[in-house]
Amino acid sequence: MFLLSDHGFHFGQFGMPHDKRQPYDFDVRVPMAARGPRVERGATDRSLVVSTIDLAPTLLEIAGEDVPEDMDGKSLLGLISGEVKQIMLSVPK
Repeated sequence: MFLLSDHGFHFGQFGMPHDKRQPYDFDVRVPMAARGPRVERGATDRSLVVSTIDLAPTLLEIAGEDVPEDMDGKSLLGLISGEVKQIMLSVPK
């Protein structure tokens, strides 16, 4: 089970416009929690940078399906199961 939330919009706080164009922590971070049989119990890491685009490959891997090579995002299963500590992203040259 994955639980996610939205980060909302500014309503004039700090004199900022009513949107989410600013590169501030509270503009780009959203909470995510995962629970399930392959999720490491009690694991918490707020320093990891992942994206909602990583959910599709994660769900496919959990379901035992192949993740298409051209699919954007990386599976988070290794992170949430505790098998790996970080995901290295490849940058096109």
